[in-house]
Amino acid sequence: MRKRSSYRPRGANPKAHIMAMQGAMKLGRDDQLIIAGRVSGAVDAAGQSLATQEQWGHIFDALNMIEALAHLGLVQDSAEFVQAHQANIVQILNRKKSTGSATLRAEELKQLHDLSATWAQVLAVVTHNEFFHAQERVIRKTVNAANDPSVTVMEAA
Repeated sequence: MRKRSSYRPRGANPKAHIMAMQGAMKLGRDDQLIIAGRVSGAVDAAGQSLATQEQWGHIFDALNMIEALAHLGLVQDSAEFVQAHQANIVQILNRKKSTGSATLRAEELKQLHDLSATWAQVLAVVTHNEFFHAQERVIRKTVNAANDPSVTVMEAA
């Protein structure tokens, strides 16, 4: 007669199962509206020359997240898009610093609206897990950039 095995299988952790399912789900409509709304509101405020530093931060974050999601392979053909929008924002902020004028040109405002619309489209297709990984990448990149003397970090005044 064989000796009885002492192995007893454990049950699945329900919290891990829920987290895995949530990570695989796309962002909810409410989350999409809230996150995209911050950027849209910031672009509207910038168009009226009223954008605060926090609102410019939302615009920077959206562009950095698009770049991070592209690095993860979720946004196609984005290198040119990201470079054009980075140049646009740098131009706006440099002019604001040198002249004190926060007034945007029509083309600059159009590009910011384009960024806002693209951000809303990206949010519609990304999962919670992908969004989290992109956020982590942006945080790491920002910390590394702040410590790199060869990198220019733009901050809204």
